[in-house]
Amino acid sequence: MDRLLDAAAAEFNASGVSGASLAQIARKVGLTRAAIYYYVESREDLAFRCYRRACAATAADLAAARKAATGLERIHAFIERTLAPTRAPAVVLSEIECLTDAQRAEIEAAHGRNIDTLRRFVRDGIADKSIRECDPELIAQAIFGMVSWTPLAGEWSEGTGETVRRHAAQSIADLISDGVAADPAYPFACPLDVASLTFQPGNTFDRGAASAMKVELLLKTASRLFNRRGIDGTSVDDIAQALGATKGAFYHHMEDKDTLVVECHRRELDLSEKIADAAGAAGKNGLERALFGLHLLTQAFASDVAPLSPLTGVEALPAKARAAIRRRGQALAARYTQYNRDGIKDGTYRKFDVRTLAVTGAGAFSWIPKWRTDGDPRTPRQIADEMTALFVRGIRRRA
Repeated sequence: MDRLLDAAAAEFNASGVSGASLAQIARKVGLTRAAIYYYVESREDLAFRCYRRACAATAADLAAARKAATGLERIHAFIERTLAPTRAPAVVLSEIECLTDAQRAEIEAAHGRNIDTLRRFVRDGIADKSIRECDPELIAQAIFGMVSWTPLAGEWSEGTGETVRRHAAQSIADLISDGVAADPAYPFACPLDVASLTFQPGNTFDRGAASAMKVELLLKTASRLFNRRGIDGTSVDDIAQALGATKGAFYHHMEDKDTLVVECHRRELDLSEKIADAAGAAGKNGLERALFGLHLLTQAFASDVAPLSPLTGVEALPAKARAAIRRRGQALAARYTQYNRDGIKDGTYRKFDVRTLAVTGAGAFSWIPKWRTDGDPRTPRQIADEMTALFVRGIRRRA
């Protein structure tokens, strides 16, 4: 059963639950497609078992890590265990809305307990003085986001997916502890607002501009729902209802749901490229260029700008669109790798695995839509300030 769940987890991460090939999963473990149903009742049941096993593994890792002496050491132990290179990558908890109500409640409760434990490690560290004063919720979620992003590294790193996964534990633990700045007291403030880089409404009386505004609203609404519920857990009916529109209005602008998903990816990449340009222009050194990008991206994912969080399912996209999206994503990762290398060259970065950071670090902000609720009292800018502080100096308490 473990081999079946390992194969399913990899396929669900690549293609999403509905886009996954059960035949391919079966071939990987020497079964026929029909034989899978001796072990599980349905595709959704297989996903549920993968999610349940992932939550149980995380809980076991946290329980083992609790034996460490300080809060910071517990966080290190958890990261090292959960990203051990000998372990098969876990499924990313991105599509739980496709489960039954009872299954979804079980997974949400198990995941909630794990985040509570990770949050407690941060609070323990603040109490035992191994961790500085910080936002325990944000730090716990950032850690989980980076850990969750690691199995997807191959999608966004050109030929370095295995390398990233092999070095991820050390890189993430190093970042969480001490940040990347050579000077942990480096003063950084971001005056830029991501809203200035987003779609700007045109003349509502111009037919073309009015149509563009409707498409933007559709993409933003769909992205927000996809981020929260997963692509498989969000239907065209859900999107139309959120818009207060009919399905007919949806199909007036989009050929089908697959086309919508591709356009949401393109919208996210368009914004991310504008952010990388703005960061490159605003930063006077490598560290600042990376931090401007991080701050603006965090603002975006923590706000109603709502770019699509590219977690799972890329492999299920049409081949031509998939290749273009992956190429643009890899180019963005390469730009941030260069910003990081610039920082090492100009002395603003300490010695760091910059290639791994450029990929795994994206999980910190891409995971935000999964945990931030509408009633969160923190503003997007406050979340972005805390996130950049994490990347500058980490959470280790210094004398």
